[in-house]
Amino acid sequence: MLSYLRKHLTLGTLVLTIALVFALSGGAYAASRFIITSTKQISPKVLKALKGANGKNGAPGATGPQGAAGAKGETGATGATGATGATGATGATGATGATGPEGKQGPPGQTGFTKTLPPEETETGTWAFGAAENAPAVAEISFAVPLEKPLEAADVHYVNKSEWEGGTAPAACPGTPEKPEAEAGQLCAYEMLVNGSVPGEQKALVQGSDLTYGTEGAATAGAVLLFGQATSPEATGYGTWAVTAPPKA
Repeated sequence: MLSYLRKHLTLGTLVLTIALVFALSGGAYAASRFIITSTKQISPKVLKALKGANGKNGAPGATGPQGAAGAKGETGATGATGATGATGATGATGATGATGPEGKQGPPGQTGFTKTLPPEETETGTWAFGAAENAPAVAEISFAVPLEKPLEAADVHYVNKSEWEGGTAPAACPGTPEKPEAEAGQLCAYEMLVNGSVPGEQKALVQGSDLTYGTEGAATAGAVLLFGQATSPEATGYGTWAVTAPPKA
């Protein structure tokens, strides 16, 4: 063996042999001299190289006990107004309230009945006639409230259609058939329409101051419009009237 070593021993082989012996003896010495008790004794690079891959997550642990309630948070912003709900059912009728105190007595009212038309008050109505050929064409005017005194011939007027349409009616009769009017102490009969032929259709005679056909004017109860005898197979006519009581004497 020695002859074999001598034969093959060279400077390089000698150096490697000495290094090996030193490493073995030095490692044993270091192992007996230094003991690793903390990862801080190991280089971070070495630790990183030694660190293996992360293992799988373990199974979830049991739920822990509920923690204490936290502090009350701040009030949130006001939300948008919701849609109007359906109308609720009608509630039961409430109890009758106590009777209130008696009110003051009002002023005396006017009586609803009057014997005659008050001064300068107006009443209105309608008139109409229908007459066969050769029969008298007569329209009655009846006052609902009588006049205190009859009206003279100068105070009664027949206003034909052409007069009230053309604005040539007597000043005492400023109205129309749709709105009959009369000045104080006057009777105005307004013609709306006359069909057929009657002699007095242009200016009918207002009669009746004593309820006879012979006297012009108006009685306290009313008057008549006399057109004369119809000369056509049939004659008809209608209109309105207004009478206003005279002023108070």
